[in-house]
Formats: sequence, structure tokens, C-alpha cells
Amino acid sequence: MAPTLEEFGHGTLVQNGRPAVGGRPCMIVLAEYSDKRPFSDFHTLDYYQRLGFGNPSEVPFYTSKPDGSINPASLTEFFRENSHGKFWFDPIAVFGPIAMDKYDPALCGNPEFRLQMILDRLPDQLFDRLDVNQNNAISSDELCVVAFENLEDLQPANRVNNPVDVRIFSPMSFPLMFVDKVVAVRVAGAGPKTPFFQIAHELAHSIEAKDLYGTGNSMLTIMGEYSFFSDDQATVHLDVWHKMKLGWVEPRRFDLATAGSELVHTGPDGTLLLWNTDKLAKEYFLVERRRPMAADRKYDWNVYGDGVLIWHVGSSLDQFYHLGATAMVPGRSQVWTAGMQTALLRWADGTRIGKSILINQATDGALRVEWVDRGIELKVSEPEYIDVGSSVYEQQTDHCGNVLKIGKWETKTTVTFTVSEILGLNNPALGWTLQNKPLAAGRAFVTVAVGAAQFVVDCELSADLRTLSLSSLTGDVYEMIVRVSASDATGLSSSADYLFVVPGSYTGMRWEDIAAATECIADTVPITIDVGGFTMPWEKKPVIDFRPIPLEWPGWKVQEWASGALARLDSDTSLDATVHEAIRQFIDLQVSSPRFRLAAQDLMLRRQGGTAKTKVSETNATYFGPLGGASC
Repeated sequence: MAPTLEEFGHGTLVQNGRPAVGGRPCMIVLAEYSDKRPFSDFHTLDYYQRLGFGNPSEVPFYTSKPDGSINPASLTEFFRENSHGKFWFDPIAVFGPIAMDKYDPALCGNPEFRLQMILDRLPDQLFDRLDVNQNNAISSDELCVVAFENLEDLQPANRVNNPVDVRIFSPMSFPLMFVDKVVAVRVAGAGPKTPFFQIAHELAHSIEAKDLYGTGNSMLTIMGEYSFFSDDQATVHLDVWHKMKLGWVEPRRFDLATAGSELVHTGPDGTLLLWNTDKLAKEYFLVERRRPMAADRKYDWNVYGDGVLIWHVGSSLDQFYHLGATAMVPGRSQVWTAGMQTALLRWADGTRIGKSILINQATDGALRVEWVDRGIELKVSEPEYIDVGSSVYEQQTDHCGNVLKIGKWETKTTVTFTVSEILGLNNPALGWTLQNKPLAAGRAFVTVAVGAAQFVVDCELSADLRTLSLSSLTGDVYEMIVRVSASDATGLSSSADYLFVVPGSYTGMRWEDIAAATECIADTVPITIDVGGFTMPWEKKPVIDFRPIPLEWPGWKVQEWASGALARLDSDTSLDATVHEAIRQFIDLQVSSPRFRLAAQDLMLRRQGGTAKTKVSETNATYFGPLGGASC
């Protein structure tokens, strides 16, 4: 028997037993420190009213249009559209700007205390009517708060704040008396340059949405990653997993044991949930339709592309990710479009499912999704990057004696693709294309077009057509689609796509030196480091939450991160000199080497996840918290 939608988690994201359905009171608070630039230097005050509770008709949304006017997106309408009209925010008011004293830098790492000071300046009587169940506590299921502070480099956040005790005269009590109320809500914190994406992201935490960083979700879900300071109005929807957990959509369920075919659409029942008796509700796939510029989706305007997303849902957040086209591994944001077919699906433990997913064009622009009993599995080698040219402008020596060279490096990239399995076809014939250009057995230098540019690729295809090795020329930068197709005499066919990604050149520390420096840190730094922690998805928890700089983020400011992290490091007098220097080297390494994470991943594979032998206290570990902490 198929698991129920409830068993798959439908409607389970609740607070105090209350789902995110209907209207929820929301207030916006502007807190203005006297020694910082006022909000009026960034936006007119009516901007915050419209940002919170407006109903804009013009799309796309703009921070500043050519005539200087602003057309912000609306938080209320964003959640109304995402929920198909089931949930929205009821405006209370925009309070402020509330005059604050000079900003105290010592409170940079204590947003809960700052928010407590801000909420404590609001009128006490305000909270009495928000206590719906009159239990003398206002919680997040009764109130949502967005607090703006006029701090230009503020990292947006949403953490459970320290309860704010307010003593108020309660006209609803009998006899009339003063009573103590506790305000214990989650507050979405933002600054004057925080983009709409991040404000909506933080507010979504107030209804229990989860972070989905680092697993190929960029511009596919509002819970993914984005710039902190771009001050723009880019918008994307929540992913369908969140919508199902919040009770806003009802995916149609199908057992993978039987091949099938269904249309997907953007309505509340337009998503497919593919499950199997081997896993039941413990692990499954969600296939949803997404499209930018759709008439019914103003707030999905900046989604990565027009097609379908295939979400793998496992037993924990680190097993929840988008299977990006065309690589079929976490880490790609590309949507699946008509004519594409996935490689053979596998569960998180590597177990073969025996199905692949095929996307076909239907009438009127609709897409049809098929799960079929045939497919191809490709084994893809780790890319080999060879430095073939350089311009060195700096050298450093680490405490292991390694000479670390920094400069501009020209590279060539080699990747090997091997057909490891073909399922559902009898004595199939194989064929390969590179960016739709057919390849023949043997070795040849093939000229391939990517857009208007032409690139020469060194291609070597084995005589049995099961192995293809591709090498770029020095300094080239491109992405090409590799497709292997198989067909048999009965007319059945399948294909699998992958990407040949060539970065070409980079500026920073030499590849081999990054690996050596990484190994030195893992061996000698006086802290416990799970080497896998350098590259793990953010939801995994090594001994220390060792989250590297997400260099692929649009708008990410590495130097700002470094300045903030080093300032906090230098102000911490509790660290001994050895630990202090180790953390400084870690920060310097990330800033100077754009390929640090790839080298760390290579080291992780070679060491099979070994750890260093010494430890650091939890207080020291704060330097490795989310994003290393932006300065504020």
C-alpha cells in the first residue's frame, strides 16, 4: 500500500501544533543607530511598507528603475503565491525608525540581545492583543517580525531570540491588572542593503523552513544561497518539498516499481512523488515544474530555467538535494528540459533502482515526465587539472615549510566518461556526441561550437565505444554536454547526458600548493578537523562546523568576509598564540585560493575521511560558523 501524504511529511512543518495556514500577524521594525547612515540614505520609508505588505503588479521587480522609482516585491504576496493562497501575512505596522544609541561593536555576535533591546522599545500594549490564546506568551505561531538595522554589512539571520519580558496593563484580564507577557518569537534580521531574496529566506525560517545551502540549489529555492548585500529584488519560489511539508501542495504519488508517464504543471497537485516499496516514505523523488516569467508565478521570475526539477529526498537534510541537469549529482542548478533523460537512478546508499527519468514535450508547452525501465549509467572520473603556464607574483611559506606560490595559472582539463551499465536494451549499439557533434572511435581533435565560440577538444573514444576521454586546450573555459545513446533492434533507445566543465585558468594559489597547504592544516593545526568538512554540504556536522567560503555564490564578497573574520579573531583574547595563528592561516588560505575546496575534496578522498588529533573548544569553533561570520 502506498504511504499517505502525511507519511511523506505533508503538513508536518508546524509551530505549537499550528500550521502555516491563513493569515499571521507580521510587523516590520526599523532600528536606527545614531552613528550609522540613516535608512533614508538607502530607501524611502514607504519602501519598507510596500516590501512587507504591498501588492505590486509590475514584473520584474526592481530596486531602482531608470526614473529612480522603486518597485519592490512583497513578502505578503510572495508567501500567498507560494502557498496557492493558503497562507499570508496580516500587516500590523511598520514601526520606526526607532532611535537607538550608538552601535556597540561588542554586540556584533549577539543579535539576540540586540533584537531584545529593539523589541523592548515597542509599545507594551501592542503585544496584549497578539496573545491569541492568552497564555501570557507571544510565540512565532502568533507573530512574525522582520527587524531592519541600519548596518550596511549586516549578515541577515533568523535565530530564536532571548525572551523579552514586558509588563503591561491588560484590559482583557479580570480584574483589570498589570500582567507579565513574554515575547519569544523568531525575528528575521536584515539590513538596508539586504536583497528581497534574503529577507524572504529569513522570514521563511519563522514558519520553520530549513536552510538548503551547498547542494546545487542556487536560484531553485528561496532557501538556497544568494548575495547578502546586492539590494535587489530577485525572487524564486520555495522548493516543492517545503511546500508539501507546509501543507500547501499535494503531490501525486506513483510507485517506481511500475513504469509510468504523467504531465507536470505548476498547480497545487502538479508535482509527482516517485516512491518505491524498498524505501516507502523514507526516501523518494519529487519532480516539479518550474518556469520563469510565468503568468501565474510573479515570484518565480528568477528561477534558473524553464523545465522540471528532480529532488532527491532522503532521511535527513544532507540527503535532500536537486539532481541537476545534466550531471545527475548534487551541485548543479540546471533544470531538466524536453529531450533530456537522466542516468539510471540510485538511492542514497548506492542501491540501483532500475529506472531513469525521461522528459518529453507535450502540447501547449506542457512537459511530460516518464519513468522507464531502461537507461544508461555513466562512471565519470574526477577532473584532472594540469597547470601548464604561470605568472607568479607572490610566494608564502606555511608552518610545514611548504613554499606556496600565488599567481595566474593556465590549465588544461581531462575527464573520462565510461559506460558502466545499460539496462533494458538487448545488444545495444552505442553512440556519443559532444555538444550534439557525433564522435567516432579513435583519437581526434574535434572543433566544437559553444554559442558563438569555437573550441578544439582532444577526444579519444575506445574501439568498443564504452569509454570516452576528453581533454581541453590550455586556458579554455566552457561547458559542453556529453551524451551517450544506446539503441537496440527492437527500436528501444536510451541516453544519458553529462557535462564536460573546463575552468581554463584561475588566479590564486597553485593547485598542488593548495593541496599541500590543506594537508599541513589538517596535520598540524591544534584543532580537530574532519577533512571532509572542508567540502561537506552545510547540513552535515563534522566535529567542527568547518564551512568554507561558498565562492560560487553570486555577489559573494570574499574580502569583506575575511575582514570581518580577522577582526573577530584579533579581538578574542581567549585564544593562545598557536590557535590564533592556525585560524589566521585558514582564513588566508580560503581568500587566496579559489580552488581550495576542490583540493580539500581530493585530500578527503585520498585520506578516506581521516581527522587530525587535537581539539579546540566550542568557543574557538565560532570562527568556522555560518560563512565565517560577516562583519557587522
